[in-house]
Amino acid sequence: MSKTSRTAILILAALLFVNCAAAFPVTVTDYYGENITINEKPQRIISLMPSNTEILFAVGAGDQVVGVTDHCNYPAEAQNVTKIGGYVTLDAEKIVDLKPDLVLAYEANGEEAISYLKKLGLTVVTLDSTTMEDIENNIQLVGSITGHDEEAKTIVSDMQSRTEKILGQTKDMDNSNRPRVLFIVSFDPMYAAGNGSFPDNLITIAGGSNIVEADAWPTVSLEDVVQQNPQIIICTGMGEKGIKFRQQILNSTVLSVTDAVQNQKVYAILEPNIIERPGPRVIEGLEQIYSFISPELQLISFPASENVTDVEDITDEKNIADTEKLNAAPASENTTQSNPSSPQEATPKTPGFGIGLAACMVISTCIIKASKK
Repeated sequence: MSKTSRTAILILAALLFVNCAAAFPVTVTDYYGENITINEKPQRIISLMPSNTEILFAVGAGDQVVGVTDHCNYPAEAQNVTKIGGYVTLDAEKIVDLKPDLVLAYEANGEEAISYLKKLGLTVVTLDSTTMEDIENNIQLVGSITGHDEEAKTIVSDMQSRTEKILGQTKDMDNSNRPRVLFIVSFDPMYAAGNGSFPDNLITIAGGSNIVEADAWPTVSLEDVVQQNPQIIICTGMGEKGIKFRQQILNSTVLSVTDAVQNQKVYAILEPNIIERPGPRVIEGLEQIYSFISPELQLISFPASENVTDVEDITDEKNIADTEKLNAAPASENTTQSNPSSPQEATPKTPGFGIGLAACMVISTCIIKASKK
């Protein structure tokens, strides 16, 4: 290598270092309204929620992550990172031993656990989200505090572009014309996405009308469902629970009178984490929900933007092909009828449920294994 080439490389490296250094200190406001200043680019980050982990790796901060929860399984590289317990059973001793210069928490970790980590002298930034916009803001925030602002902007720009394609078809729809949608994460008891939940926001963006008016994640009876008569029912749950719930609904004599069952508009989502985790992949979840709702929208007359791709071109075939194949299949004759054998089995276990359901379905106070002094 010539002397000139080496000099050019050194100058470029210096410029990159200056630009990187110039990005810090960074001050952000987290979920609790606390202004937190990050003086230098973090080199040892611990994530306390699967959605946080997905954001960190997506923006390019994966090599800065030194600790994640037992439930952080995406991307694959995250499975090789040191585990610090479950997101509600945090091992404070392990967290301290890893010497993090940044802990990325989530509201569902619990205020007690988060406050305890702060008392230990750790820098903790807490996220939360109930809408697509919240998630986009979180991605941008994580990009800023990890030194990956431009990568975060690119991700958010892509999410916004794909969302706008759908909104171009749905945002001007009258509420009375929106297909009635039920979104469940358990069959017995039937837990459904209610007003203010994250799936509620996705349903609205996708052109549907959520039939559940109660807030958060209420239980609903089969009789209430029949009365509201959903045209579309969407089932999800950890693992392949969504498949089981779909079959139970299709086999239920009580629900057989609903439009959704009558017209075979009951769908299971094969990869629940694209909806249950408020991270970058949620745009795939939105497109999945839209793929279920859009056939009904084509029967309705409403204005569509001239600058938006046609309905048929919006959904991502790669993301929905397997789900379409599953949802085209009839319910198994051997599936349990309207009541599963065990309510505990039917109730989803929801690691990574950062969208509010976790707080409703687990113990509200986090367990800290390390003794408080």
